[in-house]
Amino acid sequence: MGAPWKCALKPNDISSFIGDFLKSPRNLSRVGFFAIEYLGAHYFGNKRAYLTLSWPRQIASVMSFDPFSSLHQGPYLPKGQIDFTSVELDFAPAQAQLLRQWIKTVIQREGAELYQLQYVFCSDAYLYQLNVEYLNHHTLTDIITFPYADPPAVYGDLFISIERIRDNAQSLKVSFSEELRRVMIHGVLHLCGYGDKSEAQAQQMRTKEDEALALLHQLMVSE
Repeated sequence: MGAPWKCALKPNDISSFIGDFLKSPRNLSRVGFFAIEYLGAHYFGNKRAYLTLSWPRQIASVMSFDPFSSLHQGPYLPKGQIDFTSVELDFAPAQAQLLRQWIKTVIQREGAELYQLQYVFCSDAYLYQLNVEYLNHHTLTDIITFPYADPPAVYGDLFISIERIRDNAQSLKVSFSEELRRVMIHGVLHLCGYGDKSEAQAQQMRTKEDEALALLHQLMVSE
C-alpha cells in the first residue's frame, strides 16, 4: 500500500491545484485517499495542518479554510454528518444508522458540536503506513484520529484497522463488535478533548468509553 499522496502548498494554491489534479482520469478513479499538506497563515496560523480529501467527498470542504466561520457554513461543510467508508478491504459496520445516532448523542452529552466525521476502515498495513508517515510511529495501532478543529467543534477523520480490532478482541476475550464500537467512540472522545497519555487520563477515557457503550446498549434495547 502506498502512502497517501501529499505535497506542500500555500492556501491560495489549493483551488487551482485541486482543479488540475481532478482533470486526470487516473486521479478521478482513485478509491483511496490523498492528503494535502500545507503551511498556511489563515485559519491554521503557522501550524502544520493535514487535510484529508476522499473522492467523492466535497472538494469545497477542503477549499474553505475556516469552516467554522459564518461565511463558510452551509454548503461547504454539512453539519452533523457522519460517514463510514473503507479502503483496501470491504467492510461496513452493522447497524450504521443506530451508530450514527449513538455517536451524535455522545457528542451532545459532552457539550460538543458535531461538524463532520469520516470513519475509514482499513487494513493493518494501511494504518501502519499512516502511523509511520504522519506520526513517525513504527508500530501497529487500532486507530489514528486526524482532528481538523479544536473542541468543542468535532471535525475529523478516524482511520481504524479491522485486522487490529479483530486481533485485540480475541486477546481481550470480547466480541468483535464490542471492541470495534469502543475504538470508534474512543476516537470521538479524543475529538471532544479527552486525552489518554497519563494514567489518570487513561482511566477517565475508559470510564467515558464504558458510559458510551452503556448508552449504546440502551439505544439498542429501545429500538
